[in-house]
Amino acid sequence: MLPAAAVLLLVGCTSLSQPVPFEERKGLVVVRVRVNGAPPAPFVLDTGASVSLIDERFARRLGVAPGAARAELTGIGPGNFRRASVAALAEIALGEVVQRNGRAVVHDLRAFDSLIGEPVAGVLGYSFLKDHRLIVDYRARQVRLE
Repeated sequence: MLPAAAVLLLVGCTSLSQPVPFEERKGLVVVRVRVNGAPPAPFVLDTGASVSLIDERFARRLGVAPGAARAELTGIGPGNFRRASVAALAEIALGEVVQRNGRAVVHDLRAFDSLIGEPVAGVLGYSFLKDHRLIVDYRARQVRLE
């Protein structure tokens, strides 16, 4: 028999995705994300970011062109205010959870590279996470989306 807390958790979770491993680097949760069918690339999972971002170097490699739409970013880098282009993405996928016809802000994310120890491909933010309940299991180093 399961403890009552476990039963409540199971009843509340109707469709959990398969767990996705993450690495914690300097307090950042780094997951592997597929963009437009490309191999998984390192993205910082940021529940405080209102939009998802894609690094401009990564976007060029994928052939993703910044669109005419512009976004204003705050809290990124010196000066804490930047204008950036928005790109349309055919798909963004974290594990088995796929967002089709999404958008991401194209921005220079090199500042993250030294924090995670490799070139960061993007930041997975609210624009991807908003339709899901996010479960971060630090002990198991896994995330799940519901």
